[in-house]
Amino acid sequence: MIKRKMLCRALCSAGILIYSASALSENLIQIYQKATVEDPTYQAALATHQATHESVAIAKGPLFPQLSLTGSINRAKLNSGVVENGRGYSVTLTQSLVDYAQWQTVDQAEQQAAQADVVLQGAKQTLMLDVATAYFNVLEAKDNLVSAQSQVNSLKNNLDKVEQQHKVGVKPMSDVLDARSSYDQARADLIQKENTVATNWESLRAITGVRYKTLSPLRTKINFEGPQPNDIHYWETAASNNNLDMKTARFDAETAKTSIDINHAGHYPTLDLELSYSYNRDPSGVISGVAGNNHNAAINLVLNVPIFSGGLITAQTQQAINQYDAAHYSLVKAQRAAVSNARQSFLGMTAQLSSIRAFEAAVKADETSLKTYEASYAVGVATMLDILRVIQNLNSDQQLLAKARYDYILDYLQLKSNAGSLTFADLENINSWLIAKPKIKQ
Repeated sequence: MIKRKMLCRALCSAGILIYSASALSENLIQIYQKATVEDPTYQAALATHQATHESVAIAKGPLFPQLSLTGSINRAKLNSGVVENGRGYSVTLTQSLVDYAQWQTVDQAEQQAAQADVVLQGAKQTLMLDVATAYFNVLEAKDNLVSAQSQVNSLKNNLDKVEQQHKVGVKPMSDVLDARSSYDQARADLIQKENTVATNWESLRAITGVRYKTLSPLRTKINFEGPQPNDIHYWETAASNNNLDMKTARFDAETAKTSIDINHAGHYPTLDLELSYSYNRDPSGVISGVAGNNHNAAINLVLNVPIFSGGLITAQTQQAINQYDAAHYSLVKAQRAAVSNARQSFLGMTAQLSSIRAFEAAVKADETSLKTYEASYAVGVATMLDILRVIQNLNSDQQLLAKARYDYILDYLQLKSNAGSLTFADLENINSWLIAKPKIKQ
């Protein structure tokens, strides 16, 4: 009996834990962590990173000793009718001593491996931006939907009141028509907002492969401070020095420059050391030309001096020079783009901060104005068009406020990314602005 009670309590406790876990909404960090495992683009970047690092071992391979073993079995029938069997084997060890082109190939492979590290870091930042963008697009769409639904409800209440007042002869038919037109337009807008919400949910699902039911919403009261430090020149310098796209382009230029040396090395001689040993058993000498058991050992220095290759090496070197020039200009372009994007993100954050404060004040003014006009309309001072205009202004300002808040967050992440300093800690900071309640549902 006691065991049954203990089992019952354990099951109840487990049930409570499961219920509590299911009641919590998904937040930004949870979805990002899921995306690091499930996002196909990021997984492809991981595989490419690992494959690129293998190129270092591949490039070094020819510089290590090369050992080969061959064996043979022979059977010959002599004129006397006797069948003779022969066998043999040989072992060859080759060691590259001088090969400038291969040395440069190793340097290039190491450059590409270092570049792969930067590319993977960029893929992580891109994943953070993609997850955050998809996440906040859902929240913004839901906020707009709530605002649109509120507008529909408000316009429906007005329509019902005006129709009732028209029936008793208090209000003219024109007020009814105006109210109905605004209501129908709001209904059409609501349908579009619902479609946008569904589309944005699908964009989030495409990253992780999971259909989320709830998301943690953004807190209403957040102390948005603007860029820290609030110095555009700081962010320009950071982007110019640390932007990951720029670093990738710099590695492209470095590897292209190394390609010039690799191709030019086609004019240089190579030197190899070759050690060989062979054994042949041929009793009559019919097979090998030497009767008996034959043992041979040799040490050779093999010098290969290229003299003329039909202009191939010269053409390949010139091609590499042209490719380096192209990579250099791509680097200049990437550096300018990094600085420009950092400036845009900085200015975007600053503008959104001003917009947030302005639209917060506008929403409060709209709410006060709506109450005033409704009271004035009741005594015949204001018109129905006045009320409809204020309702539309309120809906518009609410949506613009939501957009400014979410754009501020995305501009913040983009600014950090442009400066090459976006990290998991930045996502955690944004995640602290969310409410851990399942308010945003699909």
